Amino acid sequence: MTHSRFSQSSSPRPAGAPQAKHGFFRTVRLGRPARRIWLPAGVIFILATVILGRLVFIQGIEVQSTDQQWLALSEIGRQERTVEKILPAQRGEIIADDDTVLADNVTRFDIIADPAILPAVKERVSQLDPERQPDWFLRGETPQWAAAQIIAKALEADPNRILPKLKGDRRYSLIAEGATSEDWEAIKENLSQAHIWGITSDENSLRIYPSGALAGNIVGFVQSNGKAVAGLEYEYASLLTGKSGRQIYQVSPGGSIIPVHDNSVVKPVDGIGLKLSIDPDLQAYAQRAIADAVDKNEAEWGVAMIQEVGTG
Repeated sequence: MTHSRFSQSSSPRPAGAPQAKHGFFRTVRLGRPARRIWLPAGVIFILATVILGRLVFIQGIEVQSTDQQWLALSEIGRQERTVEKILPAQRGEIIADDDTVLADNVTRFDIIADPAILPAVKERVSQLDPERQPDWFLRGETPQWAAAQIIAKALEADPNRILPKLKGDRRYSLIAEGATSEDWEAIKENLSQAHIWGITSDENSLRIYPSGALAGNIVGFVQSNGKAVAGLEYEYASLLTGKSGRQIYQVSPGGSIIPVHDNSVVKPVDGIGLKLSIDPDLQAYAQRAIADAVDKNEAEWGVAMIQEVGTG
């Protein structure tokens, strides 16, 4: 009996049966190794390129953002340190025919503090050699209290009323107004010896009338705010006033003044003075005479005229 190998091999083989040595063989088609290698490599390269590009983009944005923040903070710091100070012009004086001064100016100082930098004074002083350390530091006092005592002594004031103006984190605090040149020089010298900084001054010009009421109705007067309201002071205000200058500078953390640039100071231009034909003695006599006549006659006002007899 003839057996067909096809039919024999096509019949199901029981599980576990040994594999036949003869029969049909399945052809296995091998893949391309190069394709299997380059395809994952290409995907990895694309991913790496995307990630690297993203990192460069993020880093560029962060660097730019950091630079912008630094520039913004730097500008804020510069503005906080920059001070523009008005340099007042001296108002022109008014004098009589014999050069008696009827209107003049005196310099006064407003004392200004920067309380925010005062706490750093103690730390800076602690780094000095012991023989250079000031008495207030050796006594364990604060720079604010030491400064208050120095200012109060020069101005004959109570240091306890000055002390609160020297505390806090403000960058500007008005301590006192109208200090004389002698007072400010004493304060400045004592603060320097005590190694205390952060206290400066604004210079002002105050109008005064040395001859009192002499020719007051003619001269007029200037208010404390610098505004002329009567007499020659008002009539010739543009001539007498002059033009104020300015100074721009920065204040270092140590309180030193740092010029901003070569043109940081514009000098003031003082006003032009007036010389009158008034004779002070005759004016004083006429004012006394009219005052007596007004009182005697219970009048509201009066007028006095002086006439030279020889010429009429």
